[in-house]
Amino acid sequence: MDKQKKVTLLVRDFDIGKPHNQGQCEDFLQIYDGPLDRSKLLGSYCNGLEVPLVVRSSDNSMRLRFYSMANGNPRKGFRIQYLTTSGNILYSH
Repeated sequence: MDKQKKVTLLVRDFDIGKPHNQGQCEDFLQIYDGPLDRSKLLGSYCNGLEVPLVVRSSDNSMRLRFYSMANGNPRKGFRIQYLTTSGNILYSH
């Protein structure tokens, strides 16, 4: 991707699993500001997320990592749209 472009994620649907008794999530999505696990963590999300949610990168890449305990309690999952911007131009993908 062009170094001048930035990434915007639009989380449209989000239903992955409820937190257990200690308030920790068994299933969650992490979004990083860059291509690596050591990039800045922009957020860690589990159920209860208000959608739509918009997350923006500071550069031309993002990393999404989904963790699941696969406990046999199926959920709908999530739907994310990504957009790129260059200057004032918005590109939908």
